[in-house]
Amino acid sequence: MEEEFITPTDVKRFVYCPKIIYISKVLHLEERVTDYMQYGKEKHDKVIISPLVASLKVKKILEDVEMESSELRVRGKVDYVLVTKFNEYIPAEIKWAEAFQSIKRDHALQIATYALLIEENFSTVVKRGVVYYLRSKKAKVAPISNELKKEARETIKKIYKIIDEETEPNVRVVKERCKNCGFKNFCLRF
Repeated sequence: MEEEFITPTDVKRFVYCPKIIYISKVLHLEERVTDYMQYGKEKHDKVIISPLVASLKVKKILEDVEMESSELRVRGKVDYVLVTKFNEYIPAEIKWAEAFQSIKRDHALQIATYALLIEENFSTVVKRGVVYYLRSKKAKVAPISNELKKEARETIKKIYKIIDEETEPNVRVVKERCKNCGFKNFCLRF
């Protein structure tokens, strides 16, 4: 039997609402694809990140980089890895969402998970990440601290606990989050 791996997207989903992990990984129900999700997938164009190239002194852009960590049991494909002229590796994700003052918490932990994968796969240390919010047309660059990486590791463990124990988490999130959730039809909240 093949060992199960989760993705950085699963980390993002867990932070958004832990019930999503139970529904998708234990019950094996698939998210309803919304128009926003489809549009977001179509808009992953390298032109979007071109303003970052000069400001971050990027010398190389790696696109759709697939990575895996046997230790973490995580595999995923980051939209971009920006490699600066100083050989710094920066994960960059494109999101169909509005920008806030800072990177949304679920996106920050997803980026931190990609940072862990980059560190293992490229033998480097990742210090910051980028999220480009399509609806606002704004890029947010944020530090990826050791504390954030530690939180990403702890989140991965919590996800595997739900999967391994097949236990539905007893959580309540702000009902506003449920409005556009692709899993809301499967959730017992409704």
